[in-house]
Amino acid sequence: MNHPAHADLLNRYRKAAAEAAQKEQLVRVVAAKGPRAIALASETAAKAVRRRKVLETQLEQLGIEER
Repeated sequence: MNHPAHADLLNRYRKAAAEAAQKEQLVRVVAAKGPRAIALASETAAKAVRRRKVLETQLEQLGIEER
């Protein structure tokens, strides 16, 4: 884990994980605003989750575990 690229990748993963959690919470918040708002928030959350999963896969390929 001494390699700077590994640290950068881990930091990007942590940021993406936090963003995904925030976007998923946003879906709950906009639930009262109607079906269109829910759909848009759900799409945004899904994109954030996909980014997190891509970074997670890259970390696994390098043998780095998020703690």
